[in-house]
Amino acid sequence: MGQPTYVGQLAYLSSVTSLGSGRGRVTEFHYGDADLRALDLADTHLADGRVTGLRTQGVRLERLRVDSVEFTGCDLASLRWSDSKVSPAPSSATAS
Repeated sequence: MGQPTYVGQLAYLSSVTSLGSGRGRVTEFHYGDADLRALDLADTHLADGRVTGLRTQGVRLERLRVDSVEFTGCDLASLRWSDSKVSPAPSSATAS
């Protein structure tokens, strides 16, 4: 893990250099400003993070679980995403 990045009012996210991990789970992270030839992720759980400025020529995602991860300013060319689950971030708005 890298240096923490201040995001919003309360959350600190650790900068990471890879979205994969030996444990198969990456949480509370920031990954950004990368220009990759290929991104190949399988059997990974990404949770509570941000991906910014990611540019790829090809992406293959398999058996990926994504919970509360924000993708901003990304160009994921030739995206192939299969057998995966994406969950949105909980709404911060309250009903009146």
